[in-house]
Amino acid sequence: MPRCLFVTGRLAAQSLKRTLTKMPDGFEYEIAILPISVAGLMDTRFVAEHLASSGGCDQVMIPGLCRGETRLIADKLGVEVIRGPENL
Repeated sequence: MPRCLFVTGRLAAQSLKRTLTKMPDGFEYEIAILPISVAGLMDTRFVAEHLASSGGCDQVMIPGLCRGETRLIADKLGVEVIRGPENL
């Protein structure tokens, strides 16, 4: 079963968790809460600096408003990195 690591900030963490618990089965997930209040203010360099690993996940999803090249994170973690929706 695929595993996805969702990256977020402190303010959106509970909302993201509620959303993910309502999702249909078919994948497993972890949530990484980075040390920033507003996830939309992160850029890919910040994520790469603060995310130590993919936690054994196959894929990392960053916030849709996260600016920068996803390759910075993918090269560090060795997994696919995708941009999620802007409101999550």
